[in-house]
Order: sequence, then C-alpha cells, then structure tokens
Amino acid sequence: MGGQGTGANLATVVALEASSHGEPRIALQLLICPVTDGDLGRPSYHDAANQVSLTRDAVAREWAAYVPEVAQRNRPEVAPLQASQAQMSSMPSTVIITAEHDPLHDEGELYARALLSAGVQVDYRCHPGQMHGFFTTLQLPGSERGSQQVVKAIRACLAYEFQATPELKMRQAAKNEIVGC
Repeated sequence: MGGQGTGANLATVVALEASSHGEPRIALQLLICPVTDGDLGRPSYHDAANQVSLTRDAVAREWAAYVPEVAQRNRPEVAPLQASQAQMSSMPSTVIITAEHDPLHDEGELYARALLSAGVQVDYRCHPGQMHGFFTTLQLPGSERGSQQVVKAIRACLAYEFQATPELKMRQAAKNEIVGC
C-alpha cells in the first residue's frame, strides 16, 4: 500500500487502522514524501529552499480542508507520527522516500525514526537536491533512483512473502537503514 504526499498520509493511516485490527494484512508500505503530522512549525517548513513546488501555505490549506479543526490534527487517525510506539509496532515493513528540499522532509524522516524505534523494518532515503514531486517528475535524476528503491523493496517483499525460509526472514527483518541527506 502506498502513496505520495497526502496519498501517503491516507495509505499509512489505513495501514495503522488495519494493523490495529489485525486485518487486512498489509505486507509493505511505500510512502513518498509523506504527510505524517499536522505540525507546520518544523524547520523544513520554514526553509526558503523548500518552498519551490510545495509551500508551507499550500500544506496549511490542505490541512484546513482535510481536518478543519486544528485541535483534531494531532490524532493518529490523521497524523500517524502521533501514534504510540505500541500502535506503530504492528505496522508493516515501510519504505519512506523524502526530498531534501521539501517542506515535508522533517516529518517524513521523523516518521521513519519513530517506526524504527517501534521495531518496524524501515528503508528510509532522503534524496539530496530533490524537491517535492521529484518522484513523478521523470526528467529529474532523483526520480529514477527513487523508482529503483521502490522496485527493490517490492521485489524483496515478494521474495520475503513467497520464497523466504524462516531464517532468511529473521535476517531480513534485522536490516533497518536510515540514509539522510
């Protein structure tokens, strides 16, 4: 299950809900430049270099449309970064891709770290020099690198799900990686 930006928010909120009920079982999350929290005060929201394709004001408008009542924006049901470690611990393996010049960068990285802390297998990569939307802007070199990361994760997930021995599953689950900008 996956998405980009607000789509990634919806995907991870659905995964959080599914993991809390134990079904449906989701094998992998693919989160591209995800919205994971309603806190627009993080440094990446105020860095002028990050106001290119997505601005802080645009994100504020999206939050106002999604969850009009500001006090409700810190609920895990809309801001998965606010979920407890216990809630996060049953989340599926997760790929998180962020862009260095994106207002959403900080919350994407924080979400990766929170999932890791909860014991979830995470493959996080920040793509240096890239802006929000780079993943689907095929002319940008980061788009190909991001796509390769996603393909690698899907292949590994399929191998894990259908072919891996229990010993291999344990070794794969032990691999967690954070690669920042």
